[in-house]
Amino acid sequence: KSCAAITPIISYLENQTTESIKALAIGNSLTEEATTYLYTAFSAIGVNDIKIGAYISENALSAYADEITSDSFSLTGAYTLCDNGVSGTAEQLTLKAAAEKAEWDVVILQSSSQDLNNTEFNKTIAAIKKCFPNAKLAYYGTAVPFGDDTHYAKHTDISDKAVLNVIDSVDYYIPAGTAIENCRTSYLGNRLKISGGSIIDGFQSDNGTMSETAKLIAAMT
Repeated sequence: KSCAAITPIISYLENQTTESIKALAIGNSLTEEATTYLYTAFSAIGVNDIKIGAYISENALSAYADEITSDSFSLTGAYTLCDNGVSGTAEQLTLKAAAEKAEWDVVILQSSSQDLNNTEFNKTIAAIKKCFPNAKLAYYGTAVPFGDDTHYAKHTDISDKAVLNVIDSVDYYIPAGTAIENCRTSYLGNRLKISGGSIIDGFQSDNGTMSETAKLIAAMT
């Protein structure tokens, strides 16, 4: 496996003030797990005021494109705010309502591999930008197709093109799935394995959860 360059979160802050950061992560349950240690990561590099929002939806990102374009906003997700390390109670909100909860500095997107390869993905990103006109957009790259993965017909060149499509559409691409997968070739090995399951493609496992080590790697990537 080739090593992917890991861009630490400090690269985002090097030309920004380190006094505060407001980040909203939008995706599914894997997004919630990937942001578990994000407060710790920001705090470790000296950020004082940290707000981490998580918007967890049962819908893929592509489902939001039409409703944002038409201003219908009927889909909802569970929104939770971690305010300087203290997590609040989850509440059901539309994406528009979540967007209005704070002046978000960066919005971190994550979705399924099918969404990544969706020809309508650029339309989805354009719609998301409409909701967050002043925020930088980042994308959590979760999938590292191999083995029995069929999302890209087992061809990594197809997945590479899909990744390039995402990179052209957002401000930051975070190769968290690749970072986790690469670490499996190190001394960590099966420490990234969880009880009852093994890592299949970076973030994802056959029982749908991430190990604590994998969560930490995702936050630090």
